[in-house]
Amino acid sequence: MYKRGKANVLAVSLALAMALGGCSGPGRAEPAARGKGEVKTTLTAASYSDPRTLNPWSSDARNLTRVALNVFQRLVDRNETDDGYVGVLAESWDETDDGITFHIRKGVKFHEGQELTAADVAFSLQKGSTYAGVNFGWDWIDFDNIEVKDDYTVYVPYKYPCYLTLAEFAANNMYIMCKETWDKYGEEVSLHPNGTGPFMLADWVQGDHLTLKRFDGYWGTASKLEEINYRFIAENSQAMIELETGGVDVVLDVLPLEVKNIEASEKMEMYYGKNIVIDFLHMNCQYEVFQDPKVRQAVAYAMDFEDIINGNYQGWGETPYSFITPSVAGYSSQFEGEHFPYGQKANVEKAKELLAEAGYPDGFDIEIIIDDDSNRIAVAEILRNNLEAVGIRAKISSSDYATFSEKIYSGEAKLYLNGVNANSMEPDSALYQRWHSSNIKDSGGSNYTRFSNEDFDRYLDEARGIPKLEDRYDNYAQAQAILMENVPSIGYFVRQAAAAKSPSLKGLRSYAGETWLADCYFE
Repeated sequence: MYKRGKANVLAVSLALAMALGGCSGPGRAEPAARGKGEVKTTLTAASYSDPRTLNPWSSDARNLTRVALNVFQRLVDRNETDDGYVGVLAESWDETDDGITFHIRKGVKFHEGQELTAADVAFSLQKGSTYAGVNFGWDWIDFDNIEVKDDYTVYVPYKYPCYLTLAEFAANNMYIMCKETWDKYGEEVSLHPNGTGPFMLADWVQGDHLTLKRFDGYWGTASKLEEINYRFIAENSQAMIELETGGVDVVLDVLPLEVKNIEASEKMEMYYGKNIVIDFLHMNCQYEVFQDPKVRQAVAYAMDFEDIINGNYQGWGETPYSFITPSVAGYSSQFEGEHFPYGQKANVEKAKELLAEAGYPDGFDIEIIIDDDSNRIAVAEILRNNLEAVGIRAKISSSDYATFSEKIYSGEAKLYLNGVNANSMEPDSALYQRWHSSNIKDSGGSNYTRFSNEDFDRYLDEARGIPKLEDRYDNYAQAQAILMENVPSIGYFVRQAAAAKSPSLKGLRSYAGETWLADCYFE
């Protein structure tokens, strides 16, 4: 039972709080006294912001994903060792050109006690696909005609043959939810996240902390942790102090300026995962000034990528040379190094020349939309100065992530900073979802730049029908070249999949660009 008080507080009932041993301090679980040789079983993680919702389909924001990974599960996961796939809630599957049949694992329980059935799977795929945070161009799947064959068999038909299905089902937000729970709560399911994962919600005080407890009815191998406590600490410097003094065990958001201190400390160490996220400056191509590719190219030439990397990121990381990272299959190296058309330093004269050719010799006024992420705030200041040097007068507008997202979804944002995550580890999940014209919609679409190019669309459409991944590479290379020339977005930083942790914390790993805590333990 959850209550919303005057301070916007969500909390479990008194009986549950007593059963869990309570909580003391501002979002900080009081560790139980341990005798000599006892192993610590509560992990405390610092996250810069609250997830704001626990409906796992409603957003692809990392603040939600890092919690949802431990609460909900997918049908399949990507096998990190050989890039194949392993069954999770699906024990096995049979795929043809017409569709895919999933055989559901028997005996799986949701946190509230219901048994997972094919009906829950069919419902989740159909309902989840209506959310922009999940449905990234799945136009080959006929969600309306999914068939429940029996209690443990689901058939998902295709509109046309496509070889990306398992990759997309393994993406980090295609979760399975309990149909009964949704029928009972609807959108309020955010307060009742009834998943099948190894952890379940115990306590949530919005803006302060969120606590998960181990689910004793979990079908898989039980976690060595009893609790995961997320503390929401907006100031990274404060989070690092907490890590060094033992107040938290892992900091999930690391600023570049902290890396050297972490690596030099005996009380902290860095963890690195695969980099699959690029931070971009995006332009709304339906907005008048950005309809002309010359204006978008001018913005790219105005950017000082070297200053962004060295000034804000302290040289930690690199400028993206394409629209997906080298960790993602299909990455094209054609623009690396000296072949990067816009150069590492700003080319003011070239930018002014292009603006004049496009009819804006005196520049124009524009607003840079960002959320409250400290890195984006710092980058926006650098970009504002870059743009003003070529006559583009930029104003920075920041807000919380929910408000920021709404401005992007609605098309209100004309120039904004946001990441693109190839969370399926396939190029399609980034290139198709963010720039294919079929995803330009008034609502529910994921092409927020409203970019449209027939040749780009054709290369991606053709790739979907090519069975072998390596045979699709030329199509993806051509698609990346079109984006580089037309620049609806321009990447400025390959986001580091990294966290800072206590040396005693083991088992940390990343999945699809986010940190997974359920497998952690202490030594």
